[in-house]
Amino acid sequence: MSDSFCKNYRSTQTILEISSQVIRHNPEPLATGQRLATYSNRTGDRKIQVLEMQSENAEAVAIGKTIEKMVGGIGFLSLDSGSVDVSDDSLNFGFSDFAVLFRTRNQAVPILKILEKAGIPCQVVDRRSVLDHLGLKSLLSIVKLMHGLGGYADIEAALKVMRPKLSSHLIKSLKRWAYQNQLCVEQAFIQTRRRLPIPPMGLSKQQQLYDFIHQIDILKNRLATCSLTDQIEYLSEKLGITEKFNDDIFFEKGFQQIVESAKGLFPKDVADFLATVALCRDTDTYDHRVEKVSLMTLHAAKGLEFPVVFISGCEDEWIPYRSENRSSDVQEERRLFYVALTRAKRYLFLSWAKNRRIHGKPRSRHVSPFIEDIDMIYKTNFGHDFKKAPQSQHKQLSLF
Repeated sequence: MSDSFCKNYRSTQTILEISSQVIRHNPEPLATGQRLATYSNRTGDRKIQVLEMQSENAEAVAIGKTIEKMVGGIGFLSLDSGSVDVSDDSLNFGFSDFAVLFRTRNQAVPILKILEKAGIPCQVVDRRSVLDHLGLKSLLSIVKLMHGLGGYADIEAALKVMRPKLSSHLIKSLKRWAYQNQLCVEQAFIQTRRRLPIPPMGLSKQQQLYDFIHQIDILKNRLATCSLTDQIEYLSEKLGITEKFNDDIFFEKGFQQIVESAKGLFPKDVADFLATVALCRDTDTYDHRVEKVSLMTLHAAKGLEFPVVFISGCEDEWIPYRSENRSSDVQEERRLFYVALTRAKRYLFLSWAKNRRIHGKPRSRHVSPFIEDIDMIYKTNFGHDFKKAPQSQHKQLSLF
């Protein structure tokens, strides 16, 4: 099979070559029977760096130390996972030149904490809507129910953070009865408030539903004269949502977006507010003009480019991603990794941790098979199990 060539004006030739080695395993020729190949006039360094660290914290510290040295040193406090020595004095980057990519949102947490502790400014970017966050979705569902705009899905979302709990069977019975009688949620609530019988339910179940609606009514009456901003902040505190997601950077960021959208609005404006929030996406906050390191998922990086890119968590089960409840689409995951690699214009770092806490439990990890697809001649490996690589005429950075 011959190749069709096109010029890439972004990345160095080395980055294009290793990206091609990754994607070549996907059977995706063009309609002409040729595979598209890319080339670049930007030669750059002939190696990338693969960082093997002992833990997710050590990985984050290594990323931070490398950024620190490439912007000229900003003082990394007392953090230490091994010395990172960037000897190229010609490097002169700003924080906005760096991006740290990861496969899942939760991977950002240790990286963000350690970089910010070191005084490295960061912005977190993601393509998901604020409505995708459990805590924020529950909060907004309660606002909808208070103002008579909720649906049956909002009852289920509200119950994630409210008392008393209602069983899924009770909610199904309510929905079935309401649909049969062509009642929206607010009309079904009115029937319940009047203590009118709901045939599918016994008295005890109907009392539970009444108690839930009564809690909504109490909140509504208490906040009737408050601005939407005050309502949202009160609900989040009163219902323990803020406390529950205290260490969740994505909740904090999304909550700030919601509060900002509610500024200057009152209950009569709630429909407009909800329409605005439905369009809120984290990428709306990405600002290439600010001097901050960008932290984002591989998906969110599409269409962006940076002089220096770290792809963290390059471990099997993340790259390619798979879980007990989800099998891996290896070809799609390979395409996603290819896109991530080609976000780098000049320097590329691939990092992984031998041990990592997953859902609160320590787990041994293995390097991503996609990294193993890259020929050794392109890789300089550093870490606990690697000896220092021999000096090369084309050196990107040197660790230790």
